[in-house]
Amino acid sequence: MAVLLPSFLFLLTIKIYKMSAIKALGIQKAKALGLRSMGSTENINETYTINDIVQDAYWVDIKTRKKTNLMDLRDNKIWFIIKFKKNAIGKTFKAQIGCLSNPKGVTNIGVSIIEKEEIFLSYDLQGEDFKDLLGNIQKFYYILRTENDRTGKIYPLSQNDYLKVHIIRYVPQILQNQRPAWEVSARTQYLWFDGNPNEKPWRKDPVLDFVSMEWILGFERMREFYNNEIMQKWNNDNAIKLLKQRIKEQTTDSEVNLKLPVNVGDSVKFGVFDKKLKDYPNIEQPKLNGKKDNEIIPIFEKFYCQNLQYKISKVPPEKSDDLLGAFASCQFRIIASGEIKKVDISKYEINIIQIGVYMKDSFDFITNDEYLGDWSLIANDIMKNPYFTTFKNYYAVKNVDYRNYRKDYNKGGDYNIYSSIKTENVNFKIEVNDTEIS
Repeated sequence: MAVLLPSFLFLLTIKIYKMSAIKALGIQKAKALGLRSMGSTENINETYTINDIVQDAYWVDIKTRKKTNLMDLRDNKIWFIIKFKKNAIGKTFKAQIGCLSNPKGVTNIGVSIIEKEEIFLSYDLQGEDFKDLLGNIQKFYYILRTENDRTGKIYPLSQNDYLKVHIIRYVPQILQNQRPAWEVSARTQYLWFDGNPNEKPWRKDPVLDFVSMEWILGFERMREFYNNEIMQKWNNDNAIKLLKQRIKEQTTDSEVNLKLPVNVGDSVKFGVFDKKLKDYPNIEQPKLNGKKDNEIIPIFEKFYCQNLQYKISKVPPEKSDDLLGAFASCQFRIIASGEIKKVDISKYEINIIQIGVYMKDSFDFITNDEYLGDWSLIANDIMKNPYFTTFKNYYAVKNVDYRNYRKDYNKGGDYNIYSSIKTENVNFKIEVNDTEIS
């Protein structure tokens, strides 16, 4: 029985790729697509419906030739296979793409003659194809018709098999289409999309040296933060208090095994810049509202002595650039090294001779209602809208969109990022009692 077409169809022109395109995919026979454009009126008076000539039709992963309802992240081309019955050879058909949301009518693409029992149709699904579509997940299908069957039939037969396209799959492409391109931002996105499903970034190996501190300091607002905050507060009272605690922890940590000098006048070096990863217990997790959990971190991270948060500006709004796209608000941490000298039977002198500054950020989508901006696939535009009134042909993206993608694709891993460590030579001495560090 033919399926009546819903009134809300949005139909896209398809491209039917000829023999040369299919040969590139490794199919050797001529006319491998199994169709050609209608050049005469052969069979045009014969009466038949789509049910008479089509055995099955569905979306396919062109690499594996397997049925799918998902779209390759790095390829905007979507593929559809039609399996015809043997009696279909020499007959004609029409094919169009439909979408379940926000319709704009029918696009006529002409008639093709069937020459094989299996054919592949492809279409390059670009941003302009989403004009006037509502919703951050779109579902696409094909409508197949004959000259005598104008209502046609929708394939795949089940809505569960319609091609499910998440708007956020285009986010990395939009970032790369900025001028200049936001390459670091795009890289953070692809790392997430390519990762195995993970919603606890602290339980996954972090990415070290993801960017250099020099790249970060290439942005004026970061240079100002570095000079006015980091370099002014690296040795404030809170930092020195934490440094004493960290030295004490280094004396009990099996990876460091710091031995304090025993005799008056003796000295030892202290400080940890080791990038080896270790699974440490009882690390406070901001994303768990301060609760503690195990975290995989580089050893140097365990012994930071100062933490300063860079918060993006809301009024006036933060400048839109690659830095904002990649990290937005983030943490800067400081580690220290130097010498510890025993100056009295119960006192030590700590001489800090070098500090290391690095950025740490969590690339995750844990917070339920976090707004990530309005994105236009057509204009390749990104905008932060403080009034949350999304303009036409823009999509308001939130954390939940990434979690939905993870659920459908079984991909998408939250992770932690570290920059390189920038070192600064300093000369700062303090005297402490033995109970403060041992």
